[in-house]
Parts: sequence; C-alpha cells; structure tokens
Amino acid sequence: METEKENEIQALTREEPHVDCLAELTDCQAKAKILEASLPQVSSEVEVNMEKENEKVLLQGRKETKLQQEKTPQLWD
Repeated sequence: METEKENEIQALTREEPHVDCLAELTDCQAKAKILEASLPQVSSEVEVNMEKENEKVLLQGRKETKLQQEKTPQLWD
C-alpha cells in the first residue's frame, strides 16, 4: 500500500514538477515556523544567563571595593 502512494506521488511530480517544489516549500515553511517558535525561549534563556553573569560581576565588584576600603587607611578617624 505504501508503494502505491509512493508511485502516485512520483507520477504526480513527473507530470507536474511544481508539486514537488510546492511540497519542498511547505516543508521549509514548517521548519521556519518551528525555528521562529523556539526563538523567544532561547532569547529568554540568554537574558537569564546575562542577568546571572551581571549579578556575579556586581558582587565581585562589591567585594573588591570592600577589600580596597579595608586596606585604605582612614584619615578622618
């Protein structure tokens, strides 16, 4: 039965080559929609990772500032 369907498809594409092109276009459009749908998720993950990295940098900067303040003599004490 599967062979019959394949034969019909092959016959259609031989008689009407644009059917094959249309099928390929439809396949490409479906793949594009799938990729577009995944973009917001990827974008959100990137934003979360960037926020985490920014927090790490901010905390490191605060630690370095605190250490620098501890090392600096207080002239007004």
